[in-house]
Amino acid sequence: SLSLGASCLFRMKHGPNDPETVVQLESGDAILFGGPARHIMHAVTDLQKGTCPAHLQKIVRGRVPGDPAEWRLNLTWRHAPELRGLEGGDRFHILGAPTSSFVAAAREK
Repeated sequence: SLSLGASCLFRMKHGPNDPETVVQLESGDAILFGGPARHIMHAVTDLQKGTCPAHLQKIVRGRVPGDPAEWRLNLTWRHAPELRGLEGGDRFHILGAPTSSFVAAAREK
C-alpha cells in the first residue's frame, strides 16, 4: 500500500480485544503486510489537514473536489490468486462487522 498526499494516522491490531498500534503515514510512505498480518484490522482514522505536499496540491487543484491541502490517495496492490474467478460473485465484504466496529471505535477517540 502506498500513501500519497495528506498525512494521516493509521491504526492496526490483530483482533477486537488486542491493543492497537498507531503510526503516522506521510506522503510517499508504504506499508507491506505479509503472512498472518494480511488479516489484521486496520483503518485510516485521522486525516491531518494542510499536510499534502505542495507539488501534489498543484497537480490535483481543480481536478478533484475539495481543498488540495487535504487531498490523500492510497494505492493498494494485492496478490490473491485464490480469489481468481470469483470476481463476479457477492462473496466478499471489504468492511466486515469486526472491522466496522474497530473503525467506529477508533473514530470516537
